[in-house]
Amino acid sequence: MRNFVDSDPKNKANPSRNLLHAAQNGDRDAQEALLELHLPRLRAFVRLRADPALRAKESSTDILQSTCREVLQHLDQVEYRGEAALRGWLHTVTLNKVREKRRYHFAEKRRPDCEVQGARDSQLGDAYSCLCSPSNAMIHDELVERVELAFDELSPDHREVISLSRIAELPIKEVAERMKRSPEGVRKLLARALVKLSALLEPGDALPGR
Repeated sequence: MRNFVDSDPKNKANPSRNLLHAAQNGDRDAQEALLELHLPRLRAFVRLRADPALRAKESSTDILQSTCREVLQHLDQVEYRGEAALRGWLHTVTLNKVREKRRYHFAEKRRPDCEVQGARDSQLGDAYSCLCSPSNAMIHDELVERVELAFDELSPDHREVISLSRIAELPIKEVAERMKRSPEGVRKLLARALVKLSALLEPGDALPGR
C-alpha cells in the first residue's frame, strides 16, 4: 500500500481530505488508508453501542466489516466539510448498522466467553483511555474489559452522550441535535454520565460479570 502521509502543514488538521478525494476516485489504497485512519474509534463505537445481547449474537469485528463495506458503497455521496462532519457521517453509518443488526438478531443473554480475543485489541484500549482519568490508568486488557462492563450498566442516554461526544468526537452542538436536547442540556448530561462511568471504573469496585 502506498504511503499517504501528507507533509503539507495546511492539511495536518484535515487528514481525511486528500484520502477521501482519492478514495472517491476509486483508489483502493486510499480507501484502505481512510478506513484505517478512523477504524480504532469506529471499533470502540461499535463495541460500546452494541448491547450485550447483540455482542453475544455477532462479533464487533463482523459488524465493523459490514459497516466498512457500506461506507465504501456510499463514499461517492460524501462531500468533505471538515473532519467533524466526516466523523459524524461515519458514525451515523456505524450506528445504523448496529441498529440493523439488533433488529435482525433476537435477544439472547451474553456468553461470558464472547469476543475474548477481540477484547485484547490494544487499539480499543487507546480509544477507551479518553474515558478514564489518570488515576484510573489500567493495562489495556483490564481497561477494555472494565469499560465495556461499566458501559453496559449506564442508562441509554448516558451511553449515547458518551459514545457520541468522546468516542465519535462530535461537537456538542451536533450531539445536541442528534439527541434532541439543548447544548447546555447535553453538557450537563455528559458531566453526569462521566461521573457515573468514573464511579463504575473505580479499581476497588466489583463490576457486574467479574
